[in-house]
Amino acid sequence: MCQYLSSCLEKRRAGGGSNGTRWALHVRGGHLDYSGDTTRNLVCHCADCQRATSAPLTAFLGMKPEQLSWTGDIRHYESSPNTFRGFCPSCGTRLYFRSDRWPHEIHVHAATMANPQDYPPDAQVFMPSRAKWLDRLPSIPAHEGFQQQPSGHSPAETR
Repeated sequence: MCQYLSSCLEKRRAGGGSNGTRWALHVRGGHLDYSGDTTRNLVCHCADCQRATSAPLTAFLGMKPEQLSWTGDIRHYESSPNTFRGFCPSCGTRLYFRSDRWPHEIHVHAATMANPQDYPPDAQVFMPSRAKWLDRLPSIPAHEGFQQQPSGHSPAETR
């Protein structure tokens, strides 16, 4: 995420626009330019997102396609009829989801931004599909890195 994302999100929360904002993506040479307000900021727990991202959830920003432009090479695959997932062919990073079910939105994955920790979701959706083990996270030990070093590597090599 670029240096302007925090102010963009603050403007969004205050009801202002995010005109002319460039979002740096976690892909080689990739950038997203968006000139509008986000349509939604969600954490999705649906089974389709879980399978497509190999993760228990995904966070995304809804954006209007006509206000969005990309730089860099993007490939697509059709994950289900009329549903496409964009990805970087160099590194495999998933970038977004688009579907005929929501023809006026592209759902850009928050984790592709340079600072996804700054992302403020507004809601969680598809809660019946939420991975039950997520409830345990606050009660299990947390570490700043791997709790055990891989064999044959120094600690500096594993960060």
